[in-house]
Amino acid sequence: MLPKPTKICYDLDLWSYDIAFAAQPKGGELLPFSYCISLVDTRFKEISDKLGIKEFYGYLTGKGNFREQLAVSDVYKGNRSQPKPEYYQYVRDYLINQYGAVVVNGIEADDAIAIDMTKDQGVVCCSRDKDLRQVQGWHYGYSVGKQPEFPLTYVDFIGELSISEKSSKLVGTGLKFFFSQVLTGDTTDNYKGAKGKGGKFAYNLLNELTDPDEMYLSTLLVFQDLYGEVEGTLKFKEQCQMAWMVRHLNPDGSPVIISGDRGFYYDKNDE
Repeated sequence: MLPKPTKICYDLDLWSYDIAFAAQPKGGELLPFSYCISLVDTRFKEISDKLGIKEFYGYLTGKGNFREQLAVSDVYKGNRSQPKPEYYQYVRDYLINQYGAVVVNGIEADDAIAIDMTKDQGVVCCSRDKDLRQVQGWHYGYSVGKQPEFPLTYVDFIGELSISEKSSKLVGTGLKFFFSQVLTGDTTDNYKGAKGKGGKFAYNLLNELTDPDEMYLSTLLVFQDLYGEVEGTLKFKEQCQMAWMVRHLNPDGSPVIISGDRGFYYDKNDE
């Protein structure tokens, strides 16, 4: 029996961009900030009404990111050069002051959500970020522009993959999707995965697998075949650390960083 969804947890990082950008149309004049306020208020209400859940809260990413120290092959998120929209900080301030958004430092907003989902299976992750869908639990993605809605869905531990025959674009959930990201990398976050291995390769390797250890070993072997046993193992662990959403915090509040060794994907509380 699935757990009952009881509260919505928002990944608010994207709001600071897409809502702020909406107020500065290309070729047009900057709209008043009240337009952003209206969009924020409306989005919260529409999602809450649609899901039938009144209790909600959200996170924003603050300073520092532990992945920046772990990234060896490439600078984590080092390829981001787009300037922030005019109202970026204003939207963040409004989310904090009006809706109590919590700013997390050292980790990202999506890590904070993954931690809460691990603690409480009643938490609904509300985000457009595909990365979070590796986490077991309830997920919902609102529609934006031409991007369709991701309906309220419960993602299980193993998850699933699907691929477009036309574009070879791979989408997925759960542990299968996590290992697919380790293989393919993520251009948004600037980690490269295994050289030359795209969505079709990852799909063919992982889609039929149902055992977590088999997924782990199959993915690890790809890296070892490409780079040699020692370098391939190190490269594999690095990509795992870039792709994995934090599930737990240490007593001092720092993130529990996975080793990349076999079994890290199991909840430590179940070991």
